[in-house]
Amino acid sequence: MILGLGAEDAWFVFRSTADTFLKAYAALSPDARVLPYRADLKFVAALLVYGRMFFEKEETVDWKAYSEKIRAMLTEHLEVTGLRTVCKLHDLSEPEFWDDFDNPTDLKTAAVRKLAELKKVTTDRTAKNPARYEKFSERVKALIAQFNKGLLAAEAVLDAAKEVSDGVRDEDSAHEGTGLNARAYSIASILRQFKAAADKLAGDAAEHDLEAEANRPKALTALQKTAIEIDTLYSSDETAPLHWQDKNQLRKGLPPAAGRCPDPPGTAPLDLFLFSFVVVCGLVLERHGYSQHR
Repeated sequence: MILGLGAEDAWFVFRSTADTFLKAYAALSPDARVLPYRADLKFVAALLVYGRMFFEKEETVDWKAYSEKIRAMLTEHLEVTGLRTVCKLHDLSEPEFWDDFDNPTDLKTAAVRKLAELKKVTTDRTAKNPARYEKFSERVKALIAQFNKGLLAAEAVLDAAKEVSDGVRDEDSAHEGTGLNARAYSIASILRQFKAAADKLAGDAAEHDLEAEANRPKALTALQKTAIEIDTLYSSDETAPLHWQDKNQLRKGLPPAAGRCPDPPGTAPLDLFLFSFVVVCGLVLERHGYSQHR
């Protein structure tokens, strides 16, 4: 039935109508007059779960608006029908993520699930490190658009998704062998965007492509040293204690401090100041999560 909806617009009309039906059932329950519609409730809920993944590339439907009894009934139905397993999204670190590439049970379902998983994977990573992951996010968006328009077959989508997945996994480990930790490597990737004359400097050509460092260990370049100093500045208890972003004086002092880090060749001081501002904006939320693991 979901496939029969065809266009995305029809899905959103169906979703709105289905949501109204679920809310009406929840409001009238436990009135005995709604009992004949219990099977319809389960059927519609199942369609919402699968349709959400198929059209919106999202995993969950919010059941919080319904009573505990109805939530339990819908959850049980998803378990019994196997839809919870079908619509469960996995990360690259989970073996189940790669199963759809090796031995898909159904090509179309596998393609839909893989696009949904990659949408989440690339969106989450891009939010933290746009300089490194935005290209993958844009590629996934393009695949979703082409697939929804019927321009790509499921098999072609899986092939393209495998390529993107391999690329993201390689990017995740790209810092290994460079002498940088993951955060410093990400900072170096951003800083590289401000380094206008990188390709003009003899001896620094390798740093123009940070990925090459993983296969050819060498002494740290000026750009990498700057990235490490900035990373240390924002992760040290002395210069950036827990909840520094809530302390006015520290919040004002960190960007100028980052701007005083040694300028990599070809990087103007103004570029470094702008970069330090980018670091502050990008790390405020990350700092909360980062501090919890220290």
